[in-house]
Amino acid sequence: MPISSQRAAELLSDLAFLVGEWRITGTVHGAPVEGTATARLVLDGTWLEYREVIDGYEDLCLYGVDRETGDRVVHHFTSEGLVDVHVVLPLDGGGFHWVPVGLGPIVRVQPDDAGWTCSVGRFESAELDVELTYR
Repeated sequence: MPISSQRAAELLSDLAFLVGEWRITGTVHGAPVEGTATARLVLDGTWLEYREVIDGYEDLCLYGVDRETGDRVVHHFTSEGLVDVHVVLPLDGGGFHWVPVGLGPIVRVQPDDAGWTCSVGRFESAELDVELTYR
């Protein structure tokens, strides 16, 4: 049975720490990067729109709820013309991660006292490809 708009908004409430305007610092494949991000709830809180620009590379993520399954999902669009859809699962201790497609990247997002962090790694390597801090 499809879920209601109210329930969809409730399921997104634990992603509210993303909402705001952010300055990004960190590394991508070992190189230092800087950028900005903006996140806001849209369509009566049933979607979270997240936009990020890091050194000219742009991402758009739309977090929502699959109305048939009740799973939280992210629709990820890039300035390279790529689009993926991932299930979003909670992490112990807060935050969430994207369920990778096949052996794709593992994205982890976790709140901290001053904002939040994002890391991206792969199954075949203990080394992280991306380590970003949002303040």
